[in-house]
Formats: sequence, structure tokens, C-alpha cells
Amino acid sequence: MKRSSNTTVQVVVEATGTTAQLATVSLEASFPAGMNVQIDPASITKEVAAGGDGEDAVTRFVFSATISGTQKGRWAVNWTAKIASPQNAIQSTFQDADPDNDVLTATTQVVVNTTLREGLRDIFAKMLDIQ
Repeated sequence: MKRSSNTTVQVVVEATGTTAQLATVSLEASFPAGMNVQIDPASITKEVAAGGDGEDAVTRFVFSATISGTQKGRWAVNWTAKIASPQNAIQSTFQDADPDNDVLTATTQVVVNTTLREGLRDIFAKMLDIQ
């Protein structure tokens, strides 16, 4: 992703199940100093469809995340989605299954070309030129 200052992105978590069940997905982001990530909402609960093939078998949890940079550079944002369901399908495979054990991780590279402060300064300068 190549943007500057403040960008809102969609993070999509896909879930499947062997039986229809209510599931909660919580999304977290870890990021270094120089970055800020806000996720709203940070948790979504909905019914996961039972089995099937293709697109019908996938339930999508769509999160909005606002990413902003306070320092120029290339930064990694690490995403962690935790899927919890009382009827976790993995329980049928393992005797001691944990209903909170479904975890997905991903990393996004973010390039900050202009910090928020610089962007605001540029906008203010353009406003002064208009007058």
C-alpha cells in the first residue's frame, strides 16, 4: 500500500465452518513508533455459513482501519485476527480443542511519504494562496 498521511483501508477476514455457527472475529494491529492504526469496530459477531463449495462457503468479516504515519519511512503493520465460536469446527478433529484457537496473521507494508503535520501545513498554505 502506498499512501501518505491518513488512509482508511478495509481488512477482510474470511471464515468457514462445517456447521452453521455464531462466531466473533476480533482484529488487532501491531505497529512501530511512527505509525498509528485505529480499527473500528475491533470485533464483529455474525453467523458463519455451514460447509459448501466456493463463495457460498465463505463468511466475510469486514473491518475498517485508519492508518496514519507520524514519521516518513517504510513500516510494517502486523494484523492478527482471532476467531472464536462456541461450536468451533476444529473440536471435531481434536479431543482437547480450544474454541479460541483460530488465529490468522498478515503483514502490510506501509510507505509514509508525507506526515500528517506536513500535509496539514501544505493545506493551510494552499488556503492562504486562495485568499
